Amino acid sequence: MKKTFKNFPFDPGRWPFFYGWMILGLGTLGMLMSVPGQTVGVSVFTDYLITELNIPGNLLSLAYLAGTVLSALLLTRAGRFYDRYGARIMGVIVSFALGCVLVYFSFSDVISLALQRMFPFIKGVASPFIVMSIGFFLLRFTGQGSLTMVSRNAVMEWFEKRRGFANGILGVAVSFGFSYAPFVLNALIQAGGWRWAWRFLALLVGAGFTFLVLLFFRDKPENHNLVPDGNKFTGVKRINPETVAVKEFTLQEARRTLTFWIFTLSLCAASFLTTAFT
Repeated sequence: MKKTFKNFPFDPGRWPFFYGWMILGLGTLGMLMSVPGQTVGVSVFTDYLITELNIPGNLLSLAYLAGTVLSALLLTRAGRFYDRYGARIMGVIVSFALGCVLVYFSFSDVISLALQRMFPFIKGVASPFIVMSIGFFLLRFTGQGSLTMVSRNAVMEWFEKRRGFANGILGVAVSFGFSYAPFVLNALIQAGGWRWAWRFLALLVGAGFTFLVLLFFRDKPENHNLVPDGNKFTGVKRINPETVAVKEFTLQEARRTLTFWIFTLSLCAASFLTTAFT
């Protein structure tokens, strides 16, 4: 059963070209599908949330901070799930979950009012703050965290010698996509309103991209009798031994290395700066 699902609905080993390029395209698309969970995507809806939920901007920012921190603390759990079940199953679950979260946000003001009616002791801005904190946690965990992780890691598993090249293509495409995303999201809002925009994105990610992941995502190339980078690199002797990965680190081992913290803090600094400005 597992072997049958692995090659459903087709065997990537019979693809007319190296299937890693297909994974690169899907991984790039997955990164772009995470835009609703990124700061650049959330910021477009900020004013509408403040107005409709009658919540001060500083409390909305605090809810965003709380949701982001909590999702970051649990992201390593998602990483373990990815290691166990692979990019395909994880991608289907996460993209569908992100679609559901976007539907939740489109009803956020309704949910806030319902919460006040059900629990009269929740008064004032407490109700929208709770609703937004829960929403931002789910949004950041599924979109900014898990879907990004799945999309990038899926690409990296299909490339070894060309990993830098593939990552460069991914990075350039994502940079352009993220830069243009606010214009697209604003156009959606102008076309049908902020609720409709979130529901459209929910359908796009939760149904459309989930379907693509189910059909075309594949786990490691070795599972399909393929090798990273394609057949042309099979059996090629590496000239520079420094490029050979001689050891794969566990999470605990990586945490004890200086290199891990240099890269981690560098990535954190970039994220902090981007979030602060957007």
